[in-house]
Amino acid sequence: MKTYEEELKHFINAVHSADCSKQPYEHCYINNIFSDELYDEILKNLPHDEDYYYMKHPDLSDYGKESPRLRIELNSNYISTLPEDHVYRLVTKILHSKELKALFFDKFKDTLIKSNRHKLQCSPQPCFMRDKTGYKIK
Repeated sequence: MKTYEEELKHFINAVHSADCSKQPYEHCYINNIFSDELYDEILKNLPHDEDYYYMKHPDLSDYGKESPRLRIELNSNYISTLPEDHVYRLVTKILHSKELKALFFDKFKDTLIKSNRHKLQCSPQPCFMRDKTGYKIK
């Protein structure tokens, strides 16, 4: 697998190349944010169902007793349970990098300044979501 620096550079290039729009709100669509090699490793190491928690869902009665959405946070609690060389440690480090944060703050500066949030102290909250069969967004 590539080094942290090489993968971070790939992320940053993907964000720079993203198609952006200001309508209906400022947003971007990022293609191939993961290198092919990293993406293959992510897919090979997807968490097991029991690693996820069921999210509360407002339409739970439509689905029975269990939520149709599962989530797992890529935070220090989860990452600390993984082996030192696990691919999610690399992904989490990239997603929490100051370089990526600065790039997104620059990319969305118009919205952040307009809403007076340009001095926000924030951090990313990367996660995996898994939708069960039949899940729908109303």
